[in-house]
Amino acid sequence: MVIAVAKAVGGVFAGSPALLSEAAHSVADSLNEIFLPAALRRSRRPADRRHPFGYGKERFFWSLLAAVGIFVMGGFFSFFQGFEALRSGTEEKPGGYVAGMIVLGVELVAEGSSLVHVAYRLGRDARDSLIGEAADPELSHGIRALLPAQPEIDSVEALFTMKTGLDSTLVADRIDLVPGLDSEGVEEVAVRIKNSPADWFPVAGQVFLDVTDRPAGEAWGSPAATGERGGA
Repeated sequence: MVIAVAKAVGGVFAGSPALLSEAAHSVADSLNEIFLPAALRRSRRPADRRHPFGYGKERFFWSLLAAVGIFVMGGFFSFFQGFEALRSGTEEKPGGYVAGMIVLGVELVAEGSSLVHVAYRLGRDARDSLIGEAADPELSHGIRALLPAQPEIDSVEALFTMKTGLDSTLVADRIDLVPGLDSEGVEEVAVRIKNSPADWFPVAGQVFLDVTDRPAGEAWGSPAATGERGGA
């Protein structure tokens, strides 16, 4: 808003359409900040029947809107102002150049302190999260090390993770149990194993187990088994 006011004042007094256009761009940047607290508030809603994994990803949606808006909203107005100036034959006055240099100095300080790369980072992070980004490698490696330590697990065939929010992660394990367990034993073990990751890693809020007897070699080359991008 400091930048928007500086540009608007300079544009009015110098009669500069370029500065007025830039003022509109800065206003758009400021209005986009409304998306961010909206994202925080709406993403904290508890899970319900329609969204059983919660609303954590809504934070990424609103962040994406903010990132796109920073580029599009101000850019569209700048294009409109430039088109009108060319159509009406408006020329930049000498005073406009002086005012422009002063405003650019103010903008350099303000933009530098607010990191102007925020739009790119918001867009990149929101994109990865919306399409189902895997958990951080530290979390995946920690869970992969924790599961084989359970005496009832013979091997971990695959491990899938997906961020459902900034502080929540879905975990799906494909495991092979040791022979000789009866049905009640399997149920007790499954409950304990499902609770283990959440006890050690609180962000692992949803844990699902798939008990299989598939040989480990069949899953070895999958992204989930190798830890490549897109798997865990």
